[in-house]
Parts: sequence; structure tokens; C-alpha cells
Amino acid sequence: MNIKMFLTVTLLGVSLYLGGSSVIYAESAENVTENFEDSFSDCDLEPEMEEDETGFYGGTAEVGFFSADESDNDFEEEPEEALLTPVPSDNEQQILATIPEGAAVVTLDVADGSDITETLNTVLHFMGQRATDETPCTVIIPQGSYLISGTIHMYSNLTLYAEGAVLTKTCTDKHVVLRLGDDILSAGGYDGYHNITIEGGTWDLNYPVVEDKEGTGGFVGFRIGHARHVTVKNVTFLNNLKSHFLELAGTEDVTVTGCTFRGYWQEYEGGGQECIQLDACLDYIFPGYQPFDGAVCENIRITDNVFEDVFAGVGSHSMIYDRPYRNIVIQGNTFRNVKKRAVWCLNYVDSAVEDNIIENAGGGVLVSCMYFPNTHLIPGTVAGMEGNHQNAGISVKNNQISISSVSQINGNIWRGYGIEVQGAWVSDSSKAQAKGIPVGIYKENGVAVKGNMITGTGNGIRLYLADGCTVEDNQLKLQKTASFSNMGIYLSASSKNVIKDNQVSGCKNVGIYAYDGGKLGTPSTENQVLDNVISGIGGDGILMENGSDGCEVSRNRISSGKKNGIVLWGSEGCQITANQVKGCMLDGIYVENIGNAVIKSNRITNVNGRGIQVIASQTGKLYGNAVTGSRKCGLYVSRSKISGNKKNRLENNGSTYAIYAENSTGIISVKMPTASKITRKSVKITGKAAGGKKLTIYAVSRNKNKKIGRGSINSRKKYNISIKKQKKGTKLLFVLSDKYGNLSYSKRKVK
Repeated sequence: MNIKMFLTVTLLGVSLYLGGSSVIYAESAENVTENFEDSFSDCDLEPEMEEDETGFYGGTAEVGFFSADESDNDFEEEPEEALLTPVPSDNEQQILATIPEGAAVVTLDVADGSDITETLNTVLHFMGQRATDETPCTVIIPQGSYLISGTIHMYSNLTLYAEGAVLTKTCTDKHVVLRLGDDILSAGGYDGYHNITIEGGTWDLNYPVVEDKEGTGGFVGFRIGHARHVTVKNVTFLNNLKSHFLELAGTEDVTVTGCTFRGYWQEYEGGGQECIQLDACLDYIFPGYQPFDGAVCENIRITDNVFEDVFAGVGSHSMIYDRPYRNIVIQGNTFRNVKKRAVWCLNYVDSAVEDNIIENAGGGVLVSCMYFPNTHLIPGTVAGMEGNHQNAGISVKNNQISISSVSQINGNIWRGYGIEVQGAWVSDSSKAQAKGIPVGIYKENGVAVKGNMITGTGNGIRLYLADGCTVEDNQLKLQKTASFSNMGIYLSASSKNVIKDNQVSGCKNVGIYAYDGGKLGTPSTENQVLDNVISGIGGDGILMENGSDGCEVSRNRISSGKKNGIVLWGSEGCQITANQVKGCMLDGIYVENIGNAVIKSNRITNVNGRGIQVIASQTGKLYGNAVTGSRKCGLYVSRSKISGNKKNRLENNGSTYAIYAENSTGIISVKMPTASKITRKSVKITGKAAGGKKLTIYAVSRNKNKKIGRGSINSRKKYNISIKKQKKGTKLLFVLSDKYGNLSYSKRKVK
């Protein structure tokens, strides 16, 4: 085809897509609810539920009505001969006349302050025809300020370079600002478009000029679908209306880097409104890109961007059942003043959220395997229960997150958080059947939460219906909340997780908490809580309840809590070993209704209650624990069956009992020994020591304690021990052993 014929065909195409269609691509209707605890099951518009006394949550109803006010490009194709006959407009000929023949790089010839929509689209379309995989082309918008009054169309093998240019939307309609191609139909999958770069420029979506902002729907900035090898680089996006700045669906190998996203219409707090939304190609999710084959996103890198003064940052609020978004990397970004959440990884696998700075956000990072109201099936497919049970392989690592004090969003109560990992509970059989999704519990698996710093007023890290996850080496320096009782690390209906080497301080409630999800009734079992440091909190240091069978609580250090150090109840086969508890307001360790527990080698110092309290329980071992300086007795046991009771050390506690036992087996009460007056002339000490077997008396010195006497406790609970005379002021140490080998320490002074 000669150049004249080529130009004529090209111009006809330009004329058709510029003037032959009034398509408005607006986001389709989606109801979006934050995945708190119980909001995954029944209702698309379920209201937020307040936290009850056990810490059970409902969800924030995040309802966004986005219209799909769209008509198809329904003009019919003409035979090729007919395409050669129309005469292009004078304006279009003038635009194309500025393009050198064979040029791969073209700079627009436009005036500062002008509307460049027609010129830009004409040149992009022409250069898109010229560009090939071997010879890609570039269109440059020169520095300056320009107006955009319609949708801009990009094509394969093109770069749109706009560094230093400011492009402001002027149309009052809610239309997409930039999309790929002229037609809504492409090859599908990832094969519709390829090798596309948009670099530089400030794109102002300019929501103030849009009419009927209060009415149904918003509009998307850039909507990119059915494409691979796409880069959006160093672009500034401003002033969104009720939707997304950048929306991707059915895309592979996409990089978004160095971009800035800022501003939204703050009168509206519904919907997702993620600045960057990853989606799937279905008509009711992502209109305007046929075929609606359910293609999702893979190999997406979102790096080194800034999100500032926005509603939500990056993520997905809709998904295809059993078709996850794969290999999504969100790294090195800064999120600042985010009303709702920074990142939502919905149905992601083999993905990472790492090295991001999140400042003053309602929520930091949300990872969830399913959100039922926005879970879809590809038409004609049947879902099996095995769907959405894959190992996620997600890393949430080295992020700095500060939680804002926002307490309401869209009129609903909001519970701020740093990081949440959530499965889903689909319980409403009628709605599940209507959607084709099997009823049941869907666990999120294999998420690593490591090395994050979380501050502010909210829950630190929470797992709900999450198994086989790791929460390691995180620092949680929280502030006590006014609107709800925040926790440090919270496991609900989550099992086989490792909670290790974390530092938790400042929260209003429990430091590390595990329970069965309330009405869900799915126990949190076989969790390991190891080597954590918990201090200055308003509740218990560690609380494991309601069927936390097989858990291990070991080598943790807990100090200055307002309640107990460690609490375990309603569970079987648990281990509480080698923990250090200091300065708590109630007991050091409290267990109730537990079976076959091991309580071993714990060190408890200066608590205001009892050192260790065991109620209505059975132990396999109660061994080698040390309790010093508790205001009440060192060891308190009631209605329990104790095995392995041996070598516990009880020193300088504030009760007359070192050990108090009632209605229990395998343990006896031991009273602290009384003693007659001891003077420098005394050669014998007498007194009572109920429950004791042997009493040894030492003279205390700087270098080494010296044994000065030893005797047995008789059947009348009395002793009579001969000693050598001691100097006035000498400190004496009484060590009383019982028949199990437990040792009780007390001190006297020679008068």
C-alpha cells in the first residue's frame, strides 16, 4: 500500500473512533466491604459490627456503586475498497502532515493551553500503525499545560512521553481518560496489546468540573486491559472521582514505578477507590475490554511510587474464584495520609509487599484469599471446594506502618490495623448457591509477616482463618485507642502459625491473643508463640483461649502489663516453658480448664497477684518454675490433677503460703515456715512449716551461703533445728522442701 493510501486508511480510522462513538467507560457496580471477621458470608451490604467484649469483629460496609454507562462501538466494518474513499478532514491532514515520513519519534506540534485531544489521538493512532515489535515508536508531548476533553487511545509498540507536561481533563462527563485501542474487542488473554510505555506528565482528572458528582458512578483515569509488557513511569495522577487512577485487568509483565497519586473527592467514602486497582476481565468488573474471559493480572511490579492524600492505595476488591492474581510485587512505595487502607492483596499468590512506608493510614496491608460479595466465576464454569485453598506464598516484609486515629468511614465504625491476613467464611447457602461458590471455610495459607514496624492507634497484626503463617521480628509500638480496645498480635480461628521474635508495646488490650473466632467456633490450634518481648500493655501479655490445643508459649519476656502475664484456658496439650514475666498487675501465669499441660522453667518476678495459678486443670509437668516477690502466694492450685510437680522455686512471696492447693491431687499446700526469736545467743531454732518435709538454714554471705543447720518437719508440722551461734545482724536463709522437691525460700535476721 502506498503512503497516500496508508494515510487515507489511517485517517478514516481516526475519524471513526473520534467521531463515531460516544462511549463512556465507567467502573461497573461493585460492593466492597472491608474483610473484618464476619463480613465475608452473608450480605453484599452487611453493616459493620462492633467489637464485643471478646474482641470479635464485624466488617466495615464499603459500598461503592460504580455505573457501567457504556455503549459498544457498534459501527460495522466496510470492505477494504470502501475504506479508501472517504476524505479526511483538513485538520487531520494538517496534523499528520507534521509527521516526518519514516520517523519513529514524533513531538506534537501543539500550543500551550490548547485542547490536544484530537491531535494526540490522531498522532497516536498513526504512529501505532507505523510501530512494530522491531521498531517501536514514541510520541512526545512537549512541556506545557494542555487540556483533555475526551478519551486518549494508546496502541501496541508505543511510548507516550510527557515529562514536563500537565494534562487537565475538562469534559464534564465521567469518562475514562486513557485506554488501549479503538475497539472494545481484542485478542483476549494477555494478547490484545503489548509493548506500551507511558512516561512522565501530570494527568489531572480534575473532578471539580465533573457534573453530578453526587450521582451514581465515578470514572477511571487509565484503564489498561488484555495487555503485556506495559510500563507506567514517572506519571503524576491528580484528583480522582470515586474510582481508580490506574486500573489493570488481564495484564502480564506490567511495571508502575516513580509515579505520584494525589487527591480525591472527599465527600465520597464508599467503594474501593484504590489508586491502582488490579482486576479481572469480566463485563461487570472491567467493562470496555472484550472478550470477557476472566483474564487476571500476573507479574505486576508497583515500585517506588508515592500515594498521598488518597482514599486507598493499591490492590484489588474483586476476584475470580480459583484464578488468583500471581506474582504481584508492591515494593518501596510511600503511602501518606490514606483514609482507608494502603494495600489490599485479594486472592494474590507468590507475591510481596515489602519495604513500603505507610504513614497515617486507616489500615496498612490487608491480605485475604476471598471476599465473597465480590467473588465471581467465569461464566460456564463450576466451582469446586478445592478452589482458593492454595498456599499463598505472600511476603509482607520490612514495611513501616503508622495507623491513623480514624474511627469512622462512610458512616460505619472503623477499626484501624497495621497488617491483617484473612481467610473467609461462606455461610449463607442460598447466596452461595446463587453465585456458584461452595459453602465453607476458606483458609489463607503461607503468608510471612516479617520485619515490619507498626505504630499508631489500632490493632497491630491480625490473623483470621489463616494457617501456616509466620509473624516474625516485627516491632509494634502502639498507642492505646479511644474508640476500641486494640491488641498487638491477634489470632482468630487460625492454626499452625509461628509468632516469633516480635516486640509488642503500648496496646490497650492483649499483647498476643489467640481464640476460636467466636460464633465461628474454629479453634486456633498448634500455634507457636516464641521469643517475643511484650511490655507496657493494658491487658494480658499472652492470652490463648477456647480450644488453643497444642500451642507452645516459650521463651517470651513480658513486663509491666495491667493484667496477667500469660493466660491459657479451655485447651489441651499446651506448653508454657522458659518464659519471663515481670511486674504485671495480676498473676504471672494463669491457666484454667486445660488438659495435659506442661508448665516448665518459667521465671516470674514481682507480680501483684499469684506467681502461677492453676484452676480445674491437668498438668503433665509443673516443673522447675521460679516465682520471686509476688504479692500473693507463689503457686496456687485448685480443683486440679497435677503430674510432674517438682523443683519449683518460690521465694520472698507475700503470702503465708508458698504453695496453696485445694481439692487437688499431686500437690500439697506448703506454708512459709515460722520461727522462734533468733538472737546472737541462739543455738536452736524452732517453729512450724506445714506441708514441708525438710528445712535447711543458711547463713548468707557475699561469697557463699553457708549451711548452719538442717532438720525434718514432724507429723505435727513442727521442726527443731540446732545451729551454731551467729553474729547479730547476720542474715539467715530458710529453704523448705516438700515431698515433691519444691523449694520455698524465706529470710530471717539475727537480733
